[in-house]
Amino acid sequence: MCECEDIRVIAQEERKRTARKEHTCLECEKTIPVGAEYLDIRGVYENTSDTYALTTKMCLGCDEDWQKLTEIQYDHRGETCLCFGTLEEAIGEACNDGLLEDDDPLVIKWFGSPEPDGPEPLAIAPELPGQLHLFPDS
Repeated sequence: MCECEDIRVIAQEERKRTARKEHTCLECEKTIPVGAEYLDIRGVYENTSDTYALTTKMCLGCDEDWQKLTEIQYDHRGETCLCFGTLEEAIGEACNDGLLEDDDPLVIKWFGSPEPDGPEPLAIAPELPGQLHLFPDS
């Protein structure tokens, strides 16, 4: 079961926007430069003890990776669950669970190539604040 199953979405909106100032992607922590498109996610959520609002920004590359991973999870498990700020961890878990191979482009992008001269992984900070469940449209 999902660790976020007690969170209920009251309202959520996702929009592609064009950056008027620099932002930082929640997932890869890379800068979203002025003029670049990004995904702006805003929502009001509720759990057993609180109601809260969250706004987060995600670069389109991470959004694409997010969509790929949720499709893989749904195809193999019949469900999908990702929390904001946990994309790298979820890709690693999918690899450990046998849903992704070491040479999958998604794994190589985030963790580097299994080949000695292959691409380097993304440099990601170990902890990102504000993890929150993203519920795909049903």
